[in-house]
Amino acid sequence: MNKKITKPDLKTYLNIHDYLKDLYEFRKGTEPGFSYEVWAYELGLSNRSFLRQIIVGRRALTNQTSKVICDHLNLDSVEREYFNLLVLYSKARTAEDRNLYGRRLRQLIRLDYAQDEMKDSAKFVLKSLYPRLQTLLSFNDINKTVESLAHLLRLPVVEVAEALAELEGMDLVEKQISDKVQWQAKTKSFKVPEQLGSEVLINYHRQCLNESLQAFSRPASERRYRSIMVAMSEEEFADYLKDLEIFVKQSLGKFDRDDFHGRKLFQLNFNLHAVTEEGASELPTL
Repeated sequence: MNKKITKPDLKTYLNIHDYLKDLYEFRKGTEPGFSYEVWAYELGLSNRSFLRQIIVGRRALTNQTSKVICDHLNLDSVEREYFNLLVLYSKARTAEDRNLYGRRLRQLIRLDYAQDEMKDSAKFVLKSLYPRLQTLLSFNDINKTVESLAHLLRLPVVEVAEALAELEGMDLVEKQISDKVQWQAKTKSFKVPEQLGSEVLINYHRQCLNESLQAFSRPASERRYRSIMVAMSEEEFADYLKDLEIFVKQSLGKFDRDDFHGRKLFQLNFNLHAVTEEGASELPTL
C-alpha cells in the first residue's frame, strides 16, 4: 500500500527550512515532473542550486527570497504573518529576539490548535493508562473493543475494561453498541492544567518515568533517550520553557491525525531540572 502524502501544515513548524523541505517533498510526490528547477522557475529565481541550498538550510533565507516564496504560496493573512515570523524566528541569534518572535508564534499556534482542559484532572492523571486510552479512542480507523484496545496497549483485558469504566465516569468516553461494544472519545484534544507541587501529578510523572525505564528493553525503533547539559540563568530558563511550549504545540498540530493505521502511539516526557547550585564569580583577585 502506498503511503499517503500529506501537505505540510505551515503552523506546525518551528523552522522555516524544515517546512520548505517538506513542502518540496510533498509537491515532488504529488506533481509529476516537479523539481528544484521547476520551483526555481516558478519563483523567478535563476539558479536551482541556490534554491536548494536555501531549502536544506545551507544558505540563509534573505528578505527578498522570503517575500517571493511567501507571495507564491497562496497564504491567508494569518499564515503570511506566521511565515514571516517563522523566518525571523529561525534566523534569530539572541534570546531576546527568539522570545519576541516566539511569543507571537505561540499566540498563532494557540489560535490554530484548540485543547479542552480536563475538569477532573486529578482523577485523569491517577494512571498513565487514562491519557493513552483517551488518545487511542480519538482515532477513526481502529477497532475500539476492549479486547482490541488491550492488544494495542499490551495490557490485560480486565485492566483496560476498568480504565474505560473510570473514563466513562469522568464523562470523557462513551459506549457505542453495534455487533460488539465499541468505545469512543468524547474529548479528542485535551490538556491537564499545570499544578506545580501537586502530589497526584508528581505520581503521574513517576509512573511515566518508570515506564520509560522499562522501555529500555524494547526495540530501538520504539524508543529513544537523549540527555544534554546546558547552563541557564533564571531568565534563560523561563525563555526555554516558552520554547518547549512552542515545541509541544507544534508537535500536537503536526501529528494530529484521524487515522492510526501504520502508526504507533509514542509518549514524550520532558524532564528538566537543575543539578548544581547557582554559580558565582570566582575570578582570582589581584
